[in-house]
Amino acid sequence: MEKLTIFYHTASDIPAPHCFSVKAEVHILPKKQLHVSVEQVFTDREEIPEEEIEAEGFSLNDDFIWDGNLPGIWQENIQNLLKETEFKSGQGERVTIQKEQNEGSQKPAFEDTWIQFSEELIQACLEQSGREQAMELVLGRLEKNNFFEQARVVWLFPERMAIAEILKGDKKEFKGEEWSDSHKEIQTWIEKEAASEDLYQLPKRKGWFWLLNGEVWLPYQKQQEGKIWNWILERVSME
Repeated sequence: MEKLTIFYHTASDIPAPHCFSVKAEVHILPKKQLHVSVEQVFTDREEIPEEEIEAEGFSLNDDFIWDGNLPGIWQENIQNLLKETEFKSGQGERVTIQKEQNEGSQKPAFEDTWIQFSEELIQACLEQSGREQAMELVLGRLEKNNFFEQARVVWLFPERMAIAEILKGDKKEFKGEEWSDSHKEIQTWIEKEAASEDLYQLPKRKGWFWLLNGEVWLPYQKQQEGKIWNWILERVSME
């Protein structure tokens, strides 16, 4: 059994109440499972009034502790990542690793891959514990106050998989790069749209939209490319 501890924290330009640090103890088990003991602590909130924290969509009880197993795909993923990574001694800027057989701190030579892995691991633990629901994006046409759903995509972080589904029609699973690239794309997409629109408000115009987790409205984009989007748009009439 191999054990390592991942220390992760959000980027330095992420302000409170959004910033946090995580300690995740990862045990690679037989029978293709990954055991994780994770502790997520939100930081630098001491001077922020409770009402301001709540106005940002948070609470005073956001810290998260969980101990449990993730599916075998996670064991495979971290083992491949360990094989591909060159480590150097010392603290990383955002990710630091401690291996069971080596008590010293180590940092990955290329930290971005481990940042992404850590963020995906945290989300998988949040979903596996029941703390958060899976991310769901629904495509439909908005007519006045009615939203006529046509298709949906659900990203399941514990399974590292996305499931695309046409209402009363086909369903398809997407894994690997399609899963990873598509959920990162949504994050970038939200940041871009949020710069000019209040995405939590019902759009004033009719037309085609994506609705994220029943709360965030994203306008349909014709230039979207990727296997998931192509698969859906080949099966949905946009007329």
